[in-house]
Amino acid sequence: MPPLVVDMLDGNAGIEPGFSLTVDAATWRERSAKEASLGRTSKLTEHILSRAKGLDLHESARRNIEALSEPGTLTVVTGQQVGLAGGPLLTLYKALTTIYLARSLQKESGVRTVPVFWMATSDHNLPEAAQLRWIDKNNKLSGISRPSDDNRSPVGNIMLGDQATELIEKLEIELPDSEFKPEFMEMLRASYRPDETFGRAFHHLGNLILGPLGMVMLDPEDPDLKKSCQPFWERAVGDIEGRMDRLLQRSTEIQSAGYEVQAPVSSGRPALFVLESGIRRKVVLEGRAKRAQSDLIISVSDLMEIAKNEPERFSVGVTLRPLYQGYLLPVGAYVAGPHEVAYWAQLSDVFEPLQIPKPALIHRATMTLLEKKTKRRLSKLNILPEAFFSNLNELTDTILIEHSDNRNAELFLELRRQAGTCSEKLFERASGPYAGLDTIIDNAFKKINYQLDKLENTFNQRLRQQHSQIMDTVEVVSHHLRPAGQLQERVINPFYYYSRYGSRILEILLKKVRHYSEGHIIIDLEEELE
Repeated sequence: MPPLVVDMLDGNAGIEPGFSLTVDAATWRERSAKEASLGRTSKLTEHILSRAKGLDLHESARRNIEALSEPGTLTVVTGQQVGLAGGPLLTLYKALTTIYLARSLQKESGVRTVPVFWMATSDHNLPEAAQLRWIDKNNKLSGISRPSDDNRSPVGNIMLGDQATELIEKLEIELPDSEFKPEFMEMLRASYRPDETFGRAFHHLGNLILGPLGMVMLDPEDPDLKKSCQPFWERAVGDIEGRMDRLLQRSTEIQSAGYEVQAPVSSGRPALFVLESGIRRKVVLEGRAKRAQSDLIISVSDLMEIAKNEPERFSVGVTLRPLYQGYLLPVGAYVAGPHEVAYWAQLSDVFEPLQIPKPALIHRATMTLLEKKTKRRLSKLNILPEAFFSNLNELTDTILIEHSDNRNAELFLELRRQAGTCSEKLFERASGPYAGLDTIIDNAFKKINYQLDKLENTFNQRLRQQHSQIMDTVEVVSHHLRPAGQLQERVINPFYYYSRYGSRILEILLKKVRHYSEGHIIIDLEEELE
């Protein structure tokens, strides 16, 4: 987690966060009152319902979509790229934190509050979105990926093709079997088909899994939706110079306070893209910055022409996206991951000039799931799960030392010393009536030392077997708690847990995300499932 975010959440940052990091009922009601007279959401309701045609839209989600047209309704928003099969656990945690917060605020304030998932369909990092990893039946880390082809097209529009078939086939074979697996595999089959796009498949799966919890899935890259936001694009282009100056100034303040900035900014790169023949080209203002081969050098006046006549060609980058969200939705709070919180800290001065209210910024829940079988292995190792959050190589060395029997070498060295002493005494007596026994004594002790060597090797072989078992146990626990050396939530896809525990896992997680403000927590699934 970036040091700036750690200090912000602890209240020890050397600079003001620029956003409220908490939200309460009183401020929620106040924010609702300000929104009540705007009447800006009716078209959005119509748009979302139109985009959901052909998808399995749960009634809970439908009611929340319709509520967006009601004056005074607020939203809690989160977002993530449209990763294969829903992406890693962190995407689910963001969504569930958003749902919990929306429910809690609605109950406490009486304000109609809708959770919204902003699908980052414009993201063009295909290798990351197309990678999926899970734990297989043998407790090994498995997965699929897509070769990098220097993709510059929005991932949301890319067809799944053969990867959809590979995904279904591998998960069917490798995920643990249970009474719950068929139901969730059917959801996956219904969503991820070769003739579907990454965005549409993610949308469908989100409706199936999160729709019953009231989550509204929103694709902000729809051309008609961007056309309806023409005033925003004109304002955003008209304020490019001022916005970049404010971003640069705030970023300098953050650096002066001793922190690194998360999102690099320069006056010539306004976090805006223009779509050309399906390619997402980064805007570089004419005469203001160096360009990469794929960048689009363009003047502010030409950008304004696009804003007026072809706004559907625009696509936002990370530092412009929160403004687009705030224009499109009555965002009262945004649920962010740690790196998002870090770059949002750079945006504290860019909302007001565009007359967009700043939302509260809430850090998502962060969790590690601990299964019964992993607990058993931890017990054998005599360590706590938190130990796996440290350096894994150092942890492995520590475990081996604690479980090793280092007395073997000392024991056999002493036995050889004693044998040597005995042989010396026998050689001293090899005279008189015992004369001529030297050769017999020498051969006997050679055999004794040979047997000692053989016995020591047997002891050490047994020790190596024990080490191997320990290493295997450490490896299995690592796959579950620290896969690929990262936090579990950043690697493992939820379908591993869906197949083992069914919808109960969603109930458990939704209950646990209320601890979102307490930092990283470990959830003992054995206790929760009792």
